[in-house]
Amino acid sequence: MKSNMMKSSRNNKSEIPSVMRAAQQTNFGNIRDVLTLSDNVPVPRELSPKGILIHVIATEAPIDLAN
Repeated sequence: MKSNMMKSSRNNKSEIPSVMRAAQQTNFGNIRDVLTLSDNVPVPRELSPKGILIHVIATEAPIDLAN
């Protein structure tokens, strides 16, 4: 029963922040020219029926996007 309680609390929309950090592609081309990091991107509230919202806790990237 505890796992069901945890699942339902994770699905609570009130826990989703209003903004997120995101890498955004602005065009096609060299990744350093077209990819930007932003800290205040609005979190989507309405998703398409096939859309999902993923909370990433950690990742490892082969390049440093901040430079």
